Amino acid sequence: MTYLWSIKPKSYGGLHSLLSHHFVTRQLDIKINIISGGKTMKKSFITLVLVLILACAMISSTLAASYTAPAEQLSDLGLLRGVDGDFQLGRNPTRAEAVTMLVRFLGLEEEALAGDFEHPFTDLPDWAIPYISIAYELGYTTGVTDTLFDPTADCSAQMFVTFILRALGYSDDDAAGASLWSEAIDFGKKVGVVDDLLLSDEFLRGHMAAVSFLALFAEPAGAEYETLLGKLVADGVVSEDAAELILAKLNMFNEFTLVGSELSSILNIAMTIDMNMDITIAAMGVTESISVFMDMKMTVDEDGIKYAILTQQSAMGEDVTSEMYAVGDYIYINNNGDKSKMPVENSLGVSLSDLFTISSAAEMVNLSGYKIYSVNSIEKSEEDGLAVYSVELSGDAMNAAVSQSMGMMGASDIGIVGEMTIGGMTIKAYANEDGELVKATLVYDGVISLMGAEMLFSIAMDIEITAKGDDVVIEFPDDLDEYAEIEEAVAAETAN
Repeated sequence: MTYLWSIKPKSYGGLHSLLSHHFVTRQLDIKINIISGGKTMKKSFITLVLVLILACAMISSTLAASYTAPAEQLSDLGLLRGVDGDFQLGRNPTRAEAVTMLVRFLGLEEEALAGDFEHPFTDLPDWAIPYISIAYELGYTTGVTDTLFDPTADCSAQMFVTFILRALGYSDDDAAGASLWSEAIDFGKKVGVVDDLLLSDEFLRGHMAAVSFLALFAEPAGAEYETLLGKLVADGVVSEDAAELILAKLNMFNEFTLVGSELSSILNIAMTIDMNMDITIAAMGVTESISVFMDMKMTVDEDGIKYAILTQQSAMGEDVTSEMYAVGDYIYINNNGDKSKMPVENSLGVSLSDLFTISSAAEMVNLSGYKIYSVNSIEKSEEDGLAVYSVELSGDAMNAAVSQSMGMMGASDIGIVGEMTIGGMTIKAYANEDGELVKATLVYDGVISLMGAEMLFSIAMDIEITAKGDDVVIEFPDDLDEYAEIEEAVAAETAN
């Protein structure tokens, strides 16, 4: 009896972020390994794929690190230029490239090329001299020594964030520590030019684009301008029309992220998830459609946490219905009539806090976790009296989020996941007149390389909030006291 993954998030940001990924893996793994005993291998393999893909759906609050979207938007503003028409977002930037990008981003390239700025460095290539010279004179950058700049060395996140903060007018006097350099990351988070997701991997040119894009909305020191974008407009670097388009997108995005924000403070919640997916495993010549419906309810009061989960799964011609309940000191499982129970704290490490299943589902529609730099497009419309926000997220965003989430899990056997590439995601969030989330749809596709097999998948998911607060009522079966202890159920199944 082993779990596919043993996921322990390193930090908890609130009730609805306690368990991203966790409930699907454990619920289905209990069904595969405990109830089924692993006897139906083909079915278990398909269910494993289902587990992996569903886990990716649990990471919506961490979507980030989109490279293409911010790069293209900076290019549209005239603030970014690629190399021979290619942004080369997937490679490490050098220090010379980072300063060059900074100078262009600030609209100083013409001045740099036309000027005769001084610098003390003896190791600069000719092409970089104008850019590093003006950045040096303006105080945006210094060398690694009094005479060396080290232009070909990789630029780290700390370096580039320091460049950006200095360009915003901040100095050592603004830092809480000894210097702006030493406090660059923490201070950069405070100012809003970087976040943890942009720091979760090696620092690439794409990360530079995202940091620069965030800097447009940061407030420069001195309070003369509300945002750096406002300063660039005042300096004639960016046109007012172009700035208005970017600000309109930002304002709509901020409005979108507020939808459903009340979910983070609601302890009693009920929702349904209706999911359909197609999986193609080319090497096996198998194409399968899987449907999963979940009806979930959770309440929290002075007596603790209670929940009920009904899952109906259809795959490979088989229909499986399972129920899971948490009440008192036990978790109760009913899989197609096989009924068992386990203590909240038991030898398998399954605890009530690990099974905040509905909290995980609520996290899927916690829209406040999305990042402006991961959004390719966003539109607002109206349907049946509801405001509808249609958001297209880049595949880069999804893939970076998968990578970062895997790193947060702390699982020793996480290598089973192999490689996953998400093509992109489209979200529709439906809000009532009070701005409360009523329902959401998510559509995405991608490829998983797992155990030597390549699997193509596409997923369509409908999530509906069916009740909140005092309206959530859970009805438990009358025969819970007849459920067998989990060890007894496993022994009986094994014997058969």
